[in-house]
Order: sequence, then C-alpha cells, then structure tokens
Amino acid sequence: MVMESEIKVKIARKIRLLTMGLLLSTSTVYGGLVAVASKQQAKGVISDVTIYLDHPILSSGGTVMVLPTEVGKEVWAQQQGLENPAEGDRVLDNVRPTQSSDRRLGVIVFAPVSVVRFHFPRGGNYKFAFAPLDRSKASDLEGRTKLLRHGEGTDVDPRTGKDVHQPRIITVHVMGTEANEEKSLDADTGTKFVALEHYYTCRKFEQAVACDASSDRDERP
Repeated sequence: MVMESEIKVKIARKIRLLTMGLLLSTSTVYGGLVAVASKQQAKGVISDVTIYLDHPILSSGGTVMVLPTEVGKEVWAQQQGLENPAEGDRVLDNVRPTQSSDRRLGVIVFAPVSVVRFHFPRGGNYKFAFAPLDRSKASDLEGRTKLLRHGEGTDVDPRTGKDVHQPRIITVHVMGTEANEEKSLDADTGTKFVALEHYYTCRKFEQAVACDASSDRDERP
C-alpha cells in the first residue's frame, strides 16, 4: 500500500524547477568550480564556502547536491564552536580573498553521493567552491566539476507531514572513474533535500552540515 506522504514526495519532485544556472554564475579557480549567487543578490555579507573532497568521491567521482540556506542575522552571528576546515586553509587567502565582514566556512565530503547544506545571512550572498582535502594536490580536481542543475523544489518533511520548500538546489557532478553525468542526474532525482538528518548520516560543521546520501535511512522512525 502506498502511503499518502510517499505520493506527495513523488509529486513534489516533479515540480522542481530546473533553471539550469539561471541565477548562478560559475568560474574555475585553482582547479575547482566556483559557483556564486546572482549579481542581483551580490550585496551584503558573503558566506564563502569551500567543499573539500576526500576519497572515494575525489578519485571515483560522484554527485554533490548543495543547499544554500538563508538564515536570520541572529543565527548567522552564532559561533557554534564546530569544525570549520576552511579556517586553517591559507591557500584560500591567496586564491579567494574575502572582506572583513565576510565569513569563511568549510565542509568535508567523501561519499559518492553527498548533500551539503550551508548558511548565508539574510540580505547577503554566498559562493562555494570545491577543493581536494589534500591541498597539495589541487590539480587532482582540475576540470572535473560540472554544474548540472540549479533550481528549487518542494518535498515532504517525514517528521511533520508538511511540505517544505527549498528555494536553492544546486547539483554538481564530480567526474571520476566510477561516475558519469547520467548517474549524477539519477542521484539528483532520488536524493532528499529536506530533513537530511532523518534520512542520512550527517556531519556537522560551523554553520553547515555534510551528509552521506549514498544510502538513505528510511528505516528510521
């Protein structure tokens, strides 16, 4: 028997808008894709996020779904005391300098299908880039990241049964020996973008979270 919530999820995924980068500009810096919100949103404080790739996704390739999430200034101002690998990355100071008002964040992903959610302040902007966790091997990522989709969607939160709208869903394909664009598109279609901690094993970082979406956890109550 198919539950009503399952039907809602299927319908919600069908109405996801695939704008193909309409409000996103991209460039390549130091071996990795840099994605920046539209110039229309470019005013204010910037959340500058580095997504560090570790093995196996670094070598075998895969999919990263990125969810920039706007939060109030009171949340943005919090110092959570959580891990932030970008803080000690001196390479960033040279390749992507920031203003004193901006904030540098970082997450580490390793799973072939991963989801990253990070915060940016209301009225501000965001940008994110990919880099190998081992910064001495920047060339390992040269030309291997590709923006596949940029859009929005609505899905059902299984904890409440209510629809949740996600206005920013960005899917990036990481080329590798075990990955191709078709697999990344399939992963994008099947990956949840709400209630991440309910479905997946996640690792918390400062103002961000990274989740292993290679296998979900539907059996969780």
